[in-house]
Amino acid sequence: MGFKAFKIFTYLALVTLLTPSAWAQGNKLFVTALDENKQPVPKVEVVVDSFYAAVTKPDGKLIISMKNTDDPRHLQAVKNGYDFEDWKYDTTSREIVINMRKTGIIKGVVKSKKGNLPIPNVDVLLINTEARPGKTNEKGEFSIQLPPNISPNLPKKYAVYSFGLQSSDFEVFERDGKSIIALQQIPARRVLAVRIVDNQTGRPVAGQTLIADNKETPSNDDGFARLPYALTTKFEYKVRGYDVVNLTYDKENQFLIARVQQEIQDERKTIGVINQSGDTILVNIGNFRRLSRIERDSIRRANSDINAKIKELEDKLDSGNITDAEKAELQRLLAASKQNAARLDSIENINNQIITSLTAEQELIKQRQKNVEQEAEKVRLASEKEKAQNQRNMLIFASVAIILLLLAIAFFIFNRRNRKQNKLLGEKVTEINRKNEMLEESKNILDRKNAQLKNQQQELERQHTKITDSIRYALTIQESILPAQELIDQTFQDYFILYKPKDIVAGDFYWFAQKGGNSIISAIDCTGHGVPGGFMTMIGNTLLNQIVKEDNITDPKEILTQLNVKVKETLKEQVKDEGRDGDGMDLGLINFDMDNSLATFCGAKTPLFYVKSKDKELAYIKGTNISIGSTLSRKKKEFSSHVINFEKGDIFYLASDGFQDQLGGPNNGKQKFLKKKFISLIETVSVLPMEEQAQKFEDALAEWQGDSDQTDDIVILGLKV
Repeated sequence: MGFKAFKIFTYLALVTLLTPSAWAQGNKLFVTALDENKQPVPKVEVVVDSFYAAVTKPDGKLIISMKNTDDPRHLQAVKNGYDFEDWKYDTTSREIVINMRKTGIIKGVVKSKKGNLPIPNVDVLLINTEARPGKTNEKGEFSIQLPPNISPNLPKKYAVYSFGLQSSDFEVFERDGKSIIALQQIPARRVLAVRIVDNQTGRPVAGQTLIADNKETPSNDDGFARLPYALTTKFEYKVRGYDVVNLTYDKENQFLIARVQQEIQDERKTIGVINQSGDTILVNIGNFRRLSRIERDSIRRANSDINAKIKELEDKLDSGNITDAEKAELQRLLAASKQNAARLDSIENINNQIITSLTAEQELIKQRQKNVEQEAEKVRLASEKEKAQNQRNMLIFASVAIILLLLAIAFFIFNRRNRKQNKLLGEKVTEINRKNEMLEESKNILDRKNAQLKNQQQELERQHTKITDSIRYALTIQESILPAQELIDQTFQDYFILYKPKDIVAGDFYWFAQKGGNSIISAIDCTGHGVPGGFMTMIGNTLLNQIVKEDNITDPKEILTQLNVKVKETLKEQVKDEGRDGDGMDLGLINFDMDNSLATFCGAKTPLFYVKSKDKELAYIKGTNISIGSTLSRKKKEFSSHVINFEKGDIFYLASDGFQDQLGGPNNGKQKFLKKKFISLIETVSVLPMEEQAQKFEDALAEWQGDSDQTDDIVILGLKV
C-alpha cells in the first residue's frame, strides 16, 4: 500500500510540474468569442459570476483575472447585432469559448442628455448604408435591420432626426449590447408659449416662473407660460426650482411642452451598504444596477433549469427508482437553489439600501437648498439695510460738512473785516447774509430743476418702454399676416424664403394665395421701413386679399392694376399732400397654373429671374416702370404681363431691392451690391439644393455687409416647380 501511494503522489507531482497551465494560468480565464462561422467577434461585453466584466479585443480574445482559482459558474455575453448562444469551459486549460450568432439587427435607445429620459418619435439612420431608418417608440427604443453585406462589427455612424430636422449635437456609446444615443439639440421652431408639466404625473405645474431670453413669465393654472413675444426653440428655457428634463414641440399650436422634475441623483456615485454578513462595503450605484440586472436574469434562468432537474429527481425519489448518485445530485441541486435564493435576497437588500440612501440624500439636498435660500434672503435684507444706513450717514455727513464750511467762510470773512475796519462790520454782515440767502435760493432752484429733470427722465424711460413694447406687438401682428408655410409646401416641389427686416417691423413682406387652380405668390417692397413701412405692408396685404379672394381676380396684370387704384384711393390721392408723392410699393407677382405648366408674371419696378432645368441658364424679365400708388408720374401707363411655359425643376426668383442696395464691400463699406453682382450670385447658387441656396445668400450678404448696418429690408423668394 505504501508503494502504491508513493506512485500516485509521484504521478500527481509530475502532472503538476509538466502542466504549463498550473504555472501560467493561475486565477486567469482565457476567453474567445466566436460567431456561427467560427470567426472572432470583437467588442463583446462579458460578465463572469456577475462581478467580472470586460470587453473582447479585435481578435475576439480576452483575459480575465479572477479573485480566486474557482471555476466560473455563470457567464453572460452581449453585443449589438448578435445573440448569445452558449459557452463552454475547459477546466484544465481554463479556456472559455463563447458562441455568438449574428442577428443582423442593430438595437439602441435615444435618450436626452439632460435627465437621461427616453425620446420618442426620433428617426435614426445608419450613414453610408442602405439600411432602412428606425423610429424610436415611447421608451426611446429603436431597431435597424442591417443589409446582408454589412457586418455588425463595422463602426456605426448615426444620423438623428428630431422634430423633422437633423440634430447634430448628440453622443453615441455602446452599453449592454445596445447603441445609446444621448441627444441634446432641439430644432429651431417658432414658440409662442411653454406648458410646464410634471415629468412623472404629466399634470400641469402652476405658479412657477419660466425664464427665457432673460424674461420671466409665470405659469397659469393650466401650466401655460405665455411669452411676451415670439421666440424659437434655439432659446434656452428654464423653470425656477426645477430641472427641465425634456422638451416636446407642438407644431400645430406653436408651443413647447416642458417636462420638469426635481434634481436627479447621479448614479455614478459610490455609497456604503451593509451585506448579509454585517460588513459595510462600497457599491457603485450605476455599475451595481446594471450588473445586478444581469445577475438576476442569470440566476432566474439557472433556477429554471435547476427546478426542472429537481422535479425530475423528486419524481424518481417518490417512485423509489433513484440511484445514490442521483440522490447526491438532488441534494446538490437543492443546495444550489437555496444559494441562488440567498444571492437574490442579497441583491434585493442592497437595492433597497441604495433606494433608502438616495431618498434620504434627496431630502437632505432639498433641506440644504431651502436653508441656503433663507440665508441668502437674510444676507440680502441685511445688505439693503446696511446700504440704506450708509446713505443716511453720508447725507448727514455731507450736510454737516457744508454747514461747517459755510460757517468757516463766514467766520473768516467776519474776522478779516473786523481787523481792517470795525465800522464796516455792519455792512459786511449784511452782505454775507444777503449772499447766504442768494446761495440758499440758488440751491432751492437747483433742487427744483434736478427734480424736474429726474421726472422728465423717468417719463422718457416709460415712453421708450411703451413704444418698444408697441413695436414688438406690431411685429407679432405683422408676422401673423405672412402666409402659412404649410400652404406653400403644398404648391412647390421645394423653395426657400429669405426674410430679413432692417428694424423690428419690416416694410417688405411676401404674400401667397390659392384661388381655384391658381397659386399666386408675390414679393412686395413698401415705401420706407420700420413702423411706417409696417403700416404700408398691412395696407398691401389687405388690398391683395380683397382683390384676389373677394373680387376673384387672378390675372397678374389686372391684380396690379386694381392694387394701384386701391392704394391711391386708400392714401387719398385727391388730397394734394406734397409729402406723400413717393408713397406706395414695388412688387413682383406670379400666377402658377400647375395643371397647364404656365406661369404668368407681372411686376411693378420688380424683375423676375428664372432658371430652366434643361439648360441651367438664367433668364431675366423686367417689371413695368410703375410704382404702385405713386403720384410722381402723371403719365398713364399700363402694366405688362409675361407668360412662361415651365417644366418640372425650373426655379423662379422674386426679390426686393434691399439685397442689391446693401452697402458694404471695399471702399470703406460705402459701395452697393448692385444688380449685376446679384444676378451673378443667382447664377452661382441656382445649381445647389434650395436649402443651401438660402444659406449662400445669407453668407454673401454677411460677407458684403461686414460691420456695416443693414441698409434696407430684404425679402427673396426661391421657388422650384
